[in-house]
Formats: sequence, C-alpha cells, structure tokens
Amino acid sequence: MKKESTSVTIFKGGKEDIPEMLQEVTRLIKKIKGNLPETPKITNELSGHGKIAEIETLDGLIKAASTIKAKERAYNDIAKDITPFGLKTPTFALNGHSAKQWIDYIKTTAILVGNKEKLKKLNDVKVILERNLSDQDKFKNDMALFNSILHD
Repeated sequence: MKKESTSVTIFKGGKEDIPEMLQEVTRLIKKIKGNLPETPKITNELSGHGKIAEIETLDGLIKAASTIKAKERAYNDIAKDITPFGLKTPTFALNGHSAKQWIDYIKTTAILVGNKEKLKKLNDVKVILERNLSDQDKFKNDMALFNSILHD
C-alpha cells in the first residue's frame, strides 16, 4: 500500500495568502486524523497497560492490543470447554467493552501516536497563521464556526 504524503509547501509569501495557507494546514490536520473522536471512547484502564489514551508509543499500543487478543482467545477457548451443550457461549468483554471496541480504539490512538510530531508541527503552524489573520478574515472564520455550531 502506497503511503500518501501529507507534507506540502504552503507559504507563498504574502499576508493575503494566509487564509488559503490556514485552510491547507487545517485540511492536512483533518486528513491525518480522519474521523477520530475528540474524546476517548474507552476511558477504562487495561490491566498492565493503563489508559489507552495515555500510551505514547506504538510499541505500547501493540502490546495492549496483543493483550486484548490473547485474553479474547483464551476466554473463547475455555468458554467452548465449559459452556454446557445447548447454551449460548457468552461474548468476551473486558471492562464493559468488546475486543473489537478495544482494538478499534487502539488503532485510532495509533494514528495519533504515529503522527504526533507531524500533528504538533501542523498545529503550531495553524496557531501562527490564525494569529496573523486580518480582522476581516477572523470575523469570517468566526461566522463560519457560528453557523456550524447552529447547524450541527
């Protein structure tokens, strides 16, 4: 699978280009984040790993995911052995969440962890660009935000 680049040269040289540059930086941030939720879906701790949102390395996230998969596999193996014939085997859940929910959340967290430096740089550039917007452009952005709040 070909990795699509998110690096781009956006500076064009003039203050009049700031709104366009800000739009491009915002687009790149959204492209990296995709449809990630702003707040964690799972706030429980995973035994031995802590809260998923607080894991700062890809290695740590892989270990957390492998813990979930191993626990699910062990649960399902034992459940087959001890569930009486004719009864439905209970579905694996850990701290109120299915293995799929844990793994999906770990995958989305991995996107943030893997792109932490790039996102920090883009957010720093975004702050600088927003600070240098003209009053008219700031007002235009505020009105767009106002409309999105009312229409969500």
